Order: sequence, then C-alpha cells, then structure tokens
Amino acid sequence: MYKDINIQIDGLGIIVYSPFSVAHINEEEDYLTQNYMSAQQVADHVNRGTIVGFSTGSPGDYNLRIRTGYPDEKILDESDFVLRLGLEVRNHELCIRDLYDLMEWTSELPGEQVIRLDNGYYHITVFSNLPDSKIRGDQQEIYLYFNQLTEMPKIMYSGVPTFE
Repeated sequence: MYKDINIQIDGLGIIVYSPFSVAHINEEEDYLTQNYMSAQQVADHVNRGTIVGFSTGSPGDYNLRIRTGYPDEKILDESDFVLRLGLEVRNHELCIRDLYDLMEWTSELPGEQVIRLDNGYYHITVFSNLPDSKIRGDQQEIYLYFNQLTEMPKIMYSGVPTFE
C-alpha cells in the first residue's frame, strides 16, 4: 500500500486509531483533557493499541507517507526520529488525525484521512527527518509503515511517544 496524506495539525501530535477504539467518545466531547492528557493516559492507550498518539513536537504541515511492511533498517539508522508503535484494526478502517481533534470530538473525518487495511494487529514503524528548513512541521515528511502480525506487539511506553 502506498498512500500519501497531507495533514495540517494545530496540536503537538498525531493520533492513529481504528473507529471501534473511539466509539465510546460522544460528539463534541473533550476527550483530550479528561482521558488523554497525562503521560500515563497516553501510554495506556498506546500500549493497548487503541488511540495511538505520538508527539511531533510542533503544530504544522506534515506529509504522511503510509506504507506496508517494514522499512529498511539502514533508513531507520539514518533517520532523525524513529518510533515503534502497535495498533489493532477492525472493520478494515484506520484513521489518522490531529491530536487536538480529541478536544472537540466529531466522528466525521475527511475521506483522505481514512485508510483501508485488513483487520488485525499491526506493528507501526514511524520515522522522520527534520525538513531542510530545520523547522518541525514545515512540510515535514513522516513515514508510517504498517506490518501485520498475528497478535498485538508488546509495546511498553511509560509516557508519550515523542520525536526526540
């Protein structure tokens, strides 16, 4: 799968989820401040593979490059930022959006931010480099590789996965 998504975010991060993971969130609810604000709350979601967020470190314009499988390790070694995450996909849908969308939730989402994937568990490799301008979020490319597994990968974050 090769899909590119251009996303502008106002928050400091991006969330990835399958719609079943957010079915309990009411329209216009502020889920962020009540359930996704502390490092432990974020880590709990990330480690379970439900609402999987990561900090980009800055709002801005990001060019997401969605791929399947695993990237070449040499590319990861040469990348400024690398994260490993996990996710469960149901109903063949994966959604990607601004973290701050959790502050005033709506289930509506632009179609280009919805990806069709087989149901199951995925190991996600996220990597990026600072753009030429050296300014985070300045048309920064972020690659997300989804590799399907037979069970949820063991993800053990104690805080927010962050591009550092």
